[in-house]
Amino acid sequence: MNSLPEPAVSAVSDLELSHLDLRYEGYRLRQPRLEAALLSAIAREGIREPLLGVTRDTTPIVLDGFKRCRCARTLHLHVVPFASWGSDEVAGILKLLRADRQHALSLLEQARFVHALHTERGLSVAEIAQHLGRSKAWVSLRLGLLQELSPVVREALFAGAFPVYSYLYTLRSFRRLKDVTSADLDQFVGALRGHQEGMSIRQIARQLAVSRRTVRQAIAQEGAPPRRPFVPPLDPELVRGLYAQCEGYVQRVWEKLREEQGVDVKYSTLTRWLRQLGISLPPAPRCQRVPDEPGAEMQHDTSPFTIHLANVPTQLQASLIYLRYSKRRYLQFCHAPRHSDRNQNVS
Repeated sequence: MNSLPEPAVSAVSDLELSHLDLRYEGYRLRQPRLEAALLSAIAREGIREPLLGVTRDTTPIVLDGFKRCRCARTLHLHVVPFASWGSDEVAGILKLLRADRQHALSLLEQARFVHALHTERGLSVAEIAQHLGRSKAWVSLRLGLLQELSPVVREALFAGAFPVYSYLYTLRSFRRLKDVTSADLDQFVGALRGHQEGMSIRQIARQLAVSRRTVRQAIAQEGAPPRRPFVPPLDPELVRGLYAQCEGYVQRVWEKLREEQGVDVKYSTLTRWLRQLGISLPPAPRCQRVPDEPGAEMQHDTSPFTIHLANVPTQLQASLIYLRYSKRRYLQFCHAPRHSDRNQNVS
């Protein structure tokens, strides 16, 4: 199996924005906040780093720099800098996947490009792993991640309409539950995305064919799926009665459940039940108010200031006294002692 040579970066050239091929723009995640900050920076300083890609049949194909490209379009910049990695599109994608930390792709972006190499370019899992210097498990993980995304979820994630972190580490785990289907996840993601795009609750419910109550519940979660309410396998009133009978002694509650009720439960599980039912939680302490008394309390602060008097920098010391009872403030400025004066006082 021959490895592809590392493509070299050509000299940077200025190209017309309309001549760029943006076929891979949908492979990169949109991040509105970062893009807004980049837009301000480009408006002040211009595009400092060139767009990167490959050139095939005199057509520049962009692989990296889509945020800069959209910012240039917003600012009506018709010419952008571009550097080519050669004419081999597969080699360019592999170089992008091997990028350093500064230009590294996210997990979903890696999955999108790896899927393109596997399905569109015909590279096997072993070939992709060898070209990237990764294991076959690394490649298979990304292929499986992309295949489990439904079209609705994939479009929302790559469009920046749903938080990627919330999906990968919160919403994705709900796929393992028997009662949660792919359609449920699509409804949840679609409701939150429609709300962010300014759609009304009625419009979202009509488009997803769900009730308005379901849409409101999804929006209220703000990126985290609704969790099922905790229902212990025991009667909550029975647990509360035993807890009161044992005067809060959890060890005795555990013993009574085993001896009298025949409930074989671990002690740690019982303590978790008590916390989730709000039985063993200590009451929140109330903050104590201390009445104000005249002349009983004040606060004194000092701060240095530098002002210009007759175009001469002058050091001043501000002294502020705040009286707690009357809420009055007294501010006075005085000349700050010079360094020579301090040395004289010390000597």
